[in-house]
Amino acid sequence: MMQERSDAVFQNENRIDVWIGIGIGLISMFVLVGVVNNQFVNWDDPTYILNNYWIQHLSLNTVWEIFSHMQVNGSYVPLVQLSWAIDYLIWGANPFGFHLTNLLIHGVVVYFVYHFTLRLQGNRLIAGLAALIWGIHPINVEVVAWISARKDLLYAVFLLPALISWIHYVNSRESRYYWRCFGLFILAIFSKGVAVMLPLLLLMLDYYFERRDIKKLVLEKLPFFAMSLILGIVAILGQPMGPVKQALASISFSQKIYLFFYQFGTYFLHLVFPFKLSPFYSFTADASGQLPLSVYIIGIGTFLSLAGLLWFIRSRIFQFALAFFALCILPYLQIIPFGQSFMADRYMYIASICLILLFIMWLGHLRNRLVNGKSIVSALSVAFILFMAIQTVRLIPVWNSGYTLWNQVIRQNPKELVGYMNLSDWYLRQGQRPDAWVVYQRALDAGFRDPELLNNIGYYLQQEQKYQDADNAYRDAILQDSSYSIAYLNRGLNYIAMGDTAQAIRYLNRFADLDPQNPLAYVNQGVLYEKLKDFDLAIKSYSHALELDPNNVVFLKYRAAIYQRTGDFNRSWTDLEKALRINPKYADALYWRSKCQAFFGDFEQARKDLTAAKNYGVKVDDKEFELLSKMEEEARVKEQN
Repeated sequence: MMQERSDAVFQNENRIDVWIGIGIGLISMFVLVGVVNNQFVNWDDPTYILNNYWIQHLSLNTVWEIFSHMQVNGSYVPLVQLSWAIDYLIWGANPFGFHLTNLLIHGVVVYFVYHFTLRLQGNRLIAGLAALIWGIHPINVEVVAWISARKDLLYAVFLLPALISWIHYVNSRESRYYWRCFGLFILAIFSKGVAVMLPLLLLMLDYYFERRDIKKLVLEKLPFFAMSLILGIVAILGQPMGPVKQALASISFSQKIYLFFYQFGTYFLHLVFPFKLSPFYSFTADASGQLPLSVYIIGIGTFLSLAGLLWFIRSRIFQFALAFFALCILPYLQIIPFGQSFMADRYMYIASICLILLFIMWLGHLRNRLVNGKSIVSALSVAFILFMAIQTVRLIPVWNSGYTLWNQVIRQNPKELVGYMNLSDWYLRQGQRPDAWVVYQRALDAGFRDPELLNNIGYYLQQEQKYQDADNAYRDAILQDSSYSIAYLNRGLNYIAMGDTAQAIRYLNRFADLDPQNPLAYVNQGVLYEKLKDFDLAIKSYSHALELDPNNVVFLKYRAAIYQRTGDFNRSWTDLEKALRINPKYADALYWRSKCQAFFGDFEQARKDLTAAKNYGVKVDDKEFELLSKMEEEARVKEQN
């Protein structure tokens, strides 16, 4: 029955469906067009784009680096990074171009949502309304308005046509659709790791279309499951220990069950009632690990509701829609904790599609059952669409800048430190240091004594050259959490500024003990030993840092410079050549290589390197060029004699 309906859709397919999909995509883009006026925000954007060499220097070499390395946060998303690199190539650091790309991709995703929902149930009106409401739903603003959420967009733009291809395969049995689905699956995984859930979604499609050959269903999914297993392990191992991981480690297994259903239910409520959407949702346990009563109430209510609905409603489309939602949201329910966000609107981007389809189908049912149902449902649909569009337009300015974003987080979550920390960071990035200090004071007045806050206050005071006050702040941070390693690093650097080398060595060594895989421990030890003129220990420290981060051009430059101070220009040359292969425009490496060139007697190339270093920002005194000329003349005289 279900297969016959899908076959009818394919047989009647024509250009009108293409134009309907394009039209709905354009309408969705029109509602969200305000995102192109937004700026970069200081939430991943600087790390992923503004300070990312691979993004800013697109070449065959950087493409190789992108595909052969994890992203900064441990994710493997090479297609996302490549898309940012192309944006940067076209637009530079202008956020308009990045936001425009996000908007265009969202329009394409809406197009695929229409075709996917059409193939599921065969009614153009229902598919069109579902795609339109999904395309303009306020819960999707975060994905479109936040440049760093590009991974959700690209993952969707490959996952949905993969699902559509599988439906073609189910109905035609043509192998080309199978391999098209598999190829799109690979592209989806290269965009976001949660695409590993696709094989389970394919099994649900098989169930929906009433395929019964269990052995065949499993065998044809083996390549998908194999790829999911490999990249799933990579994704889990690559995730750093974030605040959510640390917080969830403090609660019991039974509490995690309640939390699981609480999240499940809350995501559903946000979809139906999108009134209090937030860029940041806080973890709900208190310091003792106790969950609030609302978690238990919503968790139990969600469990009972799901059990009741599944018992009483035996409709295959209902079961499929619920399973689709559950499978898409499952990776985000913190069974394996990851990231900084306990919950996020972006996690609903794909998951919400079939629930919205179910809602539209329910409206269609009401339309047929009620007296004057056509008029009532039409009015409700128009009102709902207008409401969603207005809510979406109102949410877009929240993502305009770090200032608007973090002020919104503070308003909605005044008891969460993350808003204060990031708002102060935004002020510092803008050079508005007094305003950043005001935010730090607001956080202290609100009762926060988090070691990260105290450490940041210490660093602020250190930059203001208030070294004793900075030391007090670092001391307080360590008293709050004796394992908070970065406070030891900064306190050690502060002691260097105060001239207390013994204490500096003590705290830098303690930092290395607490975080032995962090190269900053050893590179700062190297800087200190270099100041003490203990060049052997300095070289040893820099070398240790490079063992942990072999492609760090700054570390290579540090070691190259000290090699020159010890007269080892050959090793210095090797480090500088490697640094310049990684970043040909690294000014400091060009500067130090000019000294190698001069030592080796290649004064013409030394002059070129020194000029390039000056052009790229190194302050080069004219006397250095005069010294080169003098050395060249002396070499010429020596050669003549």
